[in-house]
Amino acid sequence: MEEHDPSWEFLDDEDKAFKAMTFSVNNGDANGYNQARHHAVNALKKMKEPMTKDEIQNLVERTRQMMNESNPNTTDNVEARKQADQEYQEAIAKAAEKLSAAYAKTGITQPDYSHR
Repeated sequence: MEEHDPSWEFLDDEDKAFKAMTFSVNNGDANGYNQARHHAVNALKKMKEPMTKDEIQNLVERTRQMMNESNPNTTDNVEARKQADQEYQEAIAKAAEKLSAAYAKTGITQPDYSHR
């Protein structure tokens, strides 16, 4: 690349890579940039190890969490809302029982609104 770009020796690695790629695109890969990149990617693919079961499980869990954060209608979120609603209804029922018991201790009777 030195013969094609007089500033080559003054460039940092990132700028050199960008200049080499640009030259390759504009000149039909005359400098071999794309071919070298292709071979480097293939060499890296050969070194890649398959994911372990734990890594796959972690990936599935992270994906599930991301889906739950971005979509309010996932199965997990719907179930969580149902559970929260059920817990709320139970808490309200307990509070009503406690209130009725407190009124009963004082002798005051409350009207029964449940049959209306």
